[in-house]
Amino acid sequence: MTILISTLSTAGNSATVNASSYALRELVEIPLPASISWWPQTIGWKILGICFVISVLYGSYRTTVHWWHNRYRREALDALTHVNLIQPYAALVELLRITKITLNYAFPTQTASLIGTPLLTFLDATAPTQLNTSLGIRWQHALLHAPDDTVLSHEEIQQLQQQLILWVKHHRRQSTAPISCSDLKSTSSLKSNPNSESMTNKELPHD
Repeated sequence: MTILISTLSTAGNSATVNASSYALRELVEIPLPASISWWPQTIGWKILGICFVISVLYGSYRTTVHWWHNRYRREALDALTHVNLIQPYAALVELLRITKITLNYAFPTQTASLIGTPLLTFLDATAPTQLNTSLGIRWQHALLHAPDDTVLSHEEIQQLQQQLILWVKHHRRQSTAPISCSDLKSTSSLKSNPNSESMTNKELPHD
């Protein structure tokens, strides 16, 4: 009895498969469309893509050049912000040293011999600073005297430091300053009075 049932079931399945094959034999498989390419198909998009790549490369180049040309500013700012202000005279000398090094790099043929009021005038002419003031003149005058004669307070040295940081950040490297170095040298006769507009041409600490 079991054998008979199994035989009938197998025969039924065979008939079903044959019927399905007969019904599907006329069907044709539909071809799938080709995948869409992401590459631009028209010349306009290709030109636009090339222009975009060129602009990105040019912008990266300009950014790199600007970063490289201004590396001296970053080094000067780091040096200025780490000046030890506990010893006033040593701090004033260090501020001058950093300023002169930065000046010689930014204006290598114009500022090597500047000192005193001409130096302060040049700094103000190339950046929105206020260094050619009584504070700046007293800074330059204090460098001519022994450490015990330093007349600038801690707060004044901090103010001077901030002005020099401002100059490093914003000075213009172009040689378009409204006052030339030759004019600065010829129009400034340095006097010894610390409160006057100029100073004596004594030897200051070297860089």
